[in-house]
Amino acid sequence: MARGNNQLSATQVKNAPPGSVVQDGGDLSLKRSQSGGRWTFRFQINGKRRDMGLGSYPDMSLHDARKERSKWTAFAERGEDPIAERERRRLEEENS
Repeated sequence: MARGNNQLSATQVKNAPPGSVVQDGGDLSLKRSQSGGRWTFRFQINGKRRDMGLGSYPDMSLHDARKERSKWTAFAERGEDPIAERERRRLEEENS
């Protein structure tokens, strides 16, 4: 069965060597470290490329990282900055 944009499997993520960057497709990547790694979503707003951290691996699974990426992709596709929206939500939550 083909995986489409989602090119990685959970096993490939787990077995990626420290120091490597693995791409899942759909602008989602994982930079592996000795102790885990960081999920990153790359998007473009107003001609500028931006990278947004989504969470730590293994605390955030491949499945959860894909869900987060999908959520923030919707903002980027509307021309809104996902990083600014996330910060707005954090501030709103703090002030509640």
